[in-house]
Amino acid sequence: MNKLIDDASRKVALMNEGKYHYPDDDVFLVVGGGGARLMELDLSIHQSTVKPQKLLKNDGTIATEIVNSVRRANPSLAKRSATFENGVRLLTVRAFLSANATRATDSMDGIDDCSTNNSTPCALSRISVPVLIAAMGGALFYPGQ
Repeated sequence: MNKLIDDASRKVALMNEGKYHYPDDDVFLVVGGGGARLMELDLSIHQSTVKPQKLLKNDGTIATEIVNSVRRANPSLAKRSATFENGVRLLTVRAFLSANATRATDSMDGIDDCSTNNSTPCALSRISVPVLIAAMGGALFYPGQ
């Protein structure tokens, strides 16, 4: 991702200097940018909460425990993500940099959430008033940390 960001940034710099073949924007392909998420292929990734959390059980009781995911692996996503339709994102250079380019040193823990303007963790870190977040309990992306 960092290489893609560097490439897109270089193109925008050339556009701004009037040295790029298009003065305003260009097409930008992100190969492997769609389709399968690693956590959907490998159940060991983000398989549970980090710390014990309250869990509402089917019988109405509440237990405080490490909550394990009930998701199932979907290996067919690997094949789908190898196709153009499902595995490639067709963007413009500026759209990529604006809302899709997140810098990281590691894909799991070294993410610079504030390197893009489309980052919920970055936006949440700037909230200075009380806020209620309802995660609906079934989302894949709510780690419950």
